[in-house]
Amino acid sequence: MTEDERTGRRITTGIAWLAAAPPVILLVGLIATGYPVLKTTVITEGLVPVVMSWLLIRGRRWVRTLVVIGFGVNAAAAFVQLFRLEWTLTTMLLLSTDAVVHGLAAVVLLLSPQVRAFFVYQNRLASLDLSGA
Repeated sequence: MTEDERTGRRITTGIAWLAAAPPVILLVGLIATGYPVLKTTVITEGLVPVVMSWLLIRGRRWVRTLVVIGFGVNAAAAFVQLFRLEWTLTTMLLLSTDAVVHGLAAVVLLLSPQVRAFFVYQNRLASLDLSGA
């Protein structure tokens, strides 16, 4: 593994944590406070982000595309919501942070040469024939 591939792995791992940790922490908080949580919420807010993040770290290109689209849409939606006039300062700060963090994560995941190198490396490993034939 080259230095670029290692750097890409670290970047991808950080973005995977960004994708998985907040919804899982929110779900755990809801459960801990005794809030009634549906099984579908556990799956969509807990299981799906963790599985998607794991697949992202494993270098699956289709997951990378989905995460880029998801972060991009979330950043755009948060940016558009900033223009509503009735927000408080706290809400505006949270929305602007969401727009910047998710927007930058999408751009880095899409355009970083190190991330691209890591995904090429992971897919090269996945395509190796290890049967020995």
